[in-house]
Amino acid sequence: MRFLRSPLLTVAVLPLAACMTWTQIPVPRISSDVRPTDVVRIGTFDGREVRFTVTEVEPAALVGEDVRVELSRIQWLKRREFEAGKTFGNIGNAALVVAGVVVLFALVCAVSAAQDRYGQ
Repeated sequence: MRFLRSPLLTVAVLPLAACMTWTQIPVPRISSDVRPTDVVRIGTFDGREVRFTVTEVEPAALVGEDVRVELSRIQWLKRREFEAGKTFGNIGNAALVVAGVVVLFALVCAVSAAQDRYGQ
């Protein structure tokens, strides 16, 4: 059963990547809703799109490592957030998949043992 560990771990952990979502923040509320350590995606009026971790929120700009975006240039902003509903749903789905694989493996082993025992 050792050969099942890696695929089962992958099936169990991979859905957790979907636990994050991008939430649109209205431009007038950026300076009050965005905090240092937030991961943001910003679209500017000149068509650029940047993604960075906010290190400082200034009255007129958002600052990250090697990036500074003036609030007056921001057309839209999305903040990366944890979503509990997706997380628990994905964990439940992963548990069902793992349980299904274990049951299927047990059935295959039982059929194989029965064939060996009765010589078919």
